[in-house]
Amino acid sequence: TQPADLFVAASRSGCFVERVSLADTIDGKQTAGLISCPTGWASARLLLELCKQDAKRPEVRALADKLAEGRSAEAFARTAHAFVKARVRFEREEGEIFQGALHSLALGVGDCDDHARLLFALWASRGLPARLGFLGKKGGDPKHVWAEVMI
Repeated sequence: TQPADLFVAASRSGCFVERVSLADTIDGKQTAGLISCPTGWASARLLLELCKQDAKRPEVRALADKLAEGRSAEAFARTAHAFVKARVRFEREEGEIFQGALHSLALGVGDCDDHARLLFALWASRGLPARLGFLGKKGGDPKHVWAEVMI
C-alpha cells in the first residue's frame, strides 16, 4: 500500500489518518499508519477499502493466478481458502491491526480480518465476486469478519 492509498481508503471509510510511515516488513517496505475510525462500522468500511486495494496488487494477482492454474472458479476459490488456512495460523491480537494481505502470508499468522483480507484479495484479483461478512450484537459494532465468494 502506498501512502496515498491509505489516505484514500481512510477518506472513503469515514476514518482519519493520524500518522503514516514507511516500515520494513517481512515482505518488503510497506506503508504503516495509525488510523482513527469513529465507529466499528467505519473500521469495517476501511477494511473493505484495503481489501479492494490489495486485490489490485500485482503480487496478489500473481499468487492468485498460480493458485488458479488449470482450475475452475469454484476449485480456485476452494484452493485459495485451503491455502490461506494452511499458511496463516489464526491468532488473536491485542487492539486492531489491519495487516496487508501478503504481509499476513509472510508472517504466517493473523486474526479474522487478516484471513478475510487475504482471501478477498485473492478471489477479487481473479474477478470473482467477493464480499466481507460481519458479525456483532444487534445495533453494535462488528466483532468478527469473514470473506465470502459467489461462484
